[in-house]
Amino acid sequence: MVRFASRLLTAALVVLLAGCFQVEIAGPVGGSTITITELRSRAQVLDPVVSEDQASIISRVGQGRWNGFDDLQRLINLGNFFIDAGSLVDTRFYLVTVSGGVDVDANTDGQVDANGTPVAGEWHAIMRGSDLKEGGGKVSVLTEALYQVVREEIPQLNNPQLLARLDELARTIITDTTDDGTVDYADVLNWTVLFDVDKYQLDYASVEQLQGVITAGSGNVSRAAFQVIGEDELDALAFFEEKIADQIIQARCVNCHVDGGVARNTALVFARNNNPNYVEQNHQVFVRLAAVREVTAFVTSNAQGQSGHRGGVQLRAGSEDLENLFTYLRLL
Repeated sequence: MVRFASRLLTAALVVLLAGCFQVEIAGPVGGSTITITELRSRAQVLDPVVSEDQASIISRVGQGRWNGFDDLQRLINLGNFFIDAGSLVDTRFYLVTVSGGVDVDANTDGQVDANGTPVAGEWHAIMRGSDLKEGGGKVSVLTEALYQVVREEIPQLNNPQLLARLDELARTIITDTTDDGTVDYADVLNWTVLFDVDKYQLDYASVEQLQGVITAGSGNVSRAAFQVIGEDELDALAFFEEKIADQIIQARCVNCHVDGGVARNTALVFARNNNPNYVEQNHQVFVRLAAVREVTAFVTSNAQGQSGHRGGVQLRAGSEDLENLFTYLRLL
């Protein structure tokens, strides 16, 4: 109860709230650039904005008021950004992308750092239009983790399915942050390093690892994201051998995509299973292709009979085999 009352008190100290969001990594991040696009088309829907840093807050509220803020009050206001989301569609999904800025509490000790830590990478949050109109959401390491986990699944999920997937993932990592008695994706959007570290239910070291990857702007973001949800990213070759090599390649693709077959001159030519090393060889076909072009959309659209695929529909939308193919290609 004391903690909840403290949270209400400090929340009341935010200088502006309506249409307000906050970006954070280990602490709030000021001076970052925020863009909002449609999730599926990536069409930009609002002009970019910049999250608040000390200079912009002082310009808005005055030096005297800033001087009167303690560290917690400053952290509540730093990293905020404001938008007018009135033109957005409530039920449509949007992608909030944050890049750059300075993390003002990089050690998460609740005190504003003297110099701050520059952020080289970018991070994301999936939000609906209704979320963006309501305000109060956070773009955090947790929203980035869930975005990375579902990123390659998005083309195969309609909006209710995507929300259900995000709700499912939320329940694996956090408890109720909205105090509404349920745990769903809204709790991830509400989660903040300022108050909710203890509501993350797994090993917090994985969150800190992803924080470091984003801050550095280098490293395996996808692998770190999977660790945040308590999973190690799958090994591509092992997954290929278990789920793809026979069930998809041998059962369907080698009917045409082999030496001497009607698709012998395409980018994908496979070995039949009478070759003792066919699993590794066929995995390397995808590895080589992934090195020179975007492979996920290319392969999965052809498998569904799109993009002029002369072999017609081989894998249907929503099928387990297609989901496995998406997973494998993402691992590449």
